[in-house]
Amino acid sequence: NSLLSGFFLGFAWLSGHHQAPLYITLAAIAVWIRMLWRDGRVDLKMLRLAAISLIITLMAGAFQTFPMAEYGERSVRWVGTPDPLPFDAHVPYSVHAQYSLKPADLLSVFMPVRTEWNPFIGIVGLALVVLGVLSARKEKHVRWLAALAVAALLFALGPNGYLHGIFYAIVPMIEKSRSPGAGVVVFSLAAAPLAAIGFDRALSLAEERWT
Repeated sequence: NSLLSGFFLGFAWLSGHHQAPLYITLAAIAVWIRMLWRDGRVDLKMLRLAAISLIITLMAGAFQTFPMAEYGERSVRWVGTPDPLPFDAHVPYSVHAQYSLKPADLLSVFMPVRTEWNPFIGIVGLALVVLGVLSARKEKHVRWLAALAVAALLFALGPNGYLHGIFYAIVPMIEKSRSPGAGVVVFSLAAAPLAAIGFDRALSLAEERWT
């Protein structure tokens, strides 16, 4: 599983744009960190698996990331500032704020509202997510997926959610990705299995109050 997860994460980097793969990679690293820390100590077996997975990620995505890294140092980029920026220049936070999800856009999770970054999953999808979280909240992976979904939306809000500002300040390469709103892709990745769990529980817990 660690090899496959690393391969497909690396495969995502072959898409040609750094934004979505970067956010998905951050989410994957966050999951690995959560799995590494068990019972107040580091799980060494899980640490080895995480290292192998990330090495496979690097190898699988190398066809895209290595040329991208070399080309980035030799080029300039228009990001919404008056002048193009070289690779070693930080994208101003004002640009990130411009391409963030707006608080009112959160309604587009279940309403078909036209937004630049659309986290839409619909009323039924959201209901299944809520049912999945409430009915299986005692399971660790469900709580973690729910936390990941909420964190992704907060991140996508940019300066309105505070979380993105922390990442912008301390996590390398985040400032290169000028559109925090694209973080809704991680919300979708977390919501999909939660909805599936909710669907399974709806079939088996038809008499339960939440259902």
